[in-house]
Amino acid sequence: MLTKAVANDLSYHFLSVKGPELEQPLVGVSEDQLRELFQTAREHTPSVIFFDEFDSLAPSRKTDTPVWKDDLVNTLLSELDGLEPLADVIVMAATNRVNELDDAVLRSGRFDTFIEIPSPSQKEQMEIFSVHIDDLPTAEDVTTEWFGSLRLSDLSGADIMAICRKALEFAVRDFDAESAQQIVVTQDNVQAALERVRSELRNSQWSRGYQ
Repeated sequence: MLTKAVANDLSYHFLSVKGPELEQPLVGVSEDQLRELFQTAREHTPSVIFFDEFDSLAPSRKTDTPVWKDDLVNTLLSELDGLEPLADVIVMAATNRVNELDDAVLRSGRFDTFIEIPSPSQKEQMEIFSVHIDDLPTAEDVTTEWFGSLRLSDLSGADIMAICRKALEFAVRDFDAESAQQIVVTQDNVQAALERVRSELRNSQWSRGYQ
């Protein structure tokens, strides 16, 4: 969200991709997708490329790392240092696991500027929830104060946005057209969405830990 705001403020073309979206073990597929992304950025300058979950795209290259992942890191380095310059292209990335990034990615001239963004405070989490839930049809007891009473310590702004989106999906799923009632997001919907997001976060961390 921050990077998109920066791009919008600068009137730059914004290209965003999550690291896992480029994880294709078929030979050459991931590398081609990465090259196409950089080429698109060059063709639509000025532009911003943003990599989310960057640790899955540029993990430290070890003896047990799959060959296709090593090739993907090498392709990324080639694009950053390549013969075709990245004029008017800003490359940004986000990760919660900076210690797991390949050292070569962090060298001068590549990703060498770091900004630590702490997790939002409880008050900020409530404000983020309010922004995303205000436009949804909610039950009267679905309030920012109630949301703030839940265990939220590990949730980012993106997680809270996903919770609101999934809560609406659950409300639509539970809707009974024959009852003549409106779709309403309930506390149960929000709590179910919270558990779903937490589960996805755990699964993502487990998956990356065993790759």
